Amino acid sequence: MEKALNTKKWGIGSLTVPFSLFAILFSFSSIGGKEIGRYFFEFIGIPFPHVIISTIFLIVAVILGFKHKDDYLAKGGSILALFMLVMESICIIGTSLANCGII
Repeated sequence: MEKALNTKKWGIGSLTVPFSLFAILFSFSSIGGKEIGRYFFEFIGIPFPHVIISTIFLIVAVILGFKHKDDYLAKGGSILALFMLVMESICIIGTSLANCGII
């Protein structure tokens, strides 16, 4: 009897990992005290919050991961995106509370 090594295929759900990594790079990685997303938007000349783009990519990654869970890397990418969404929410809430003087 032969054993199937890998039954998962590459598909749309496999894009969850690149979307998650791009969002992490865009919002959580910084050079010289500024996030890479800020550098990007300053370079193209658009005043737009980089956190919104990061959040959109993470939400898309979670949705793709759950819709196409049979694809290769879909589950891992959606878990990573969900974890980063929770971390981003904690950072936003913590910053808001600190700015209000509650913390």
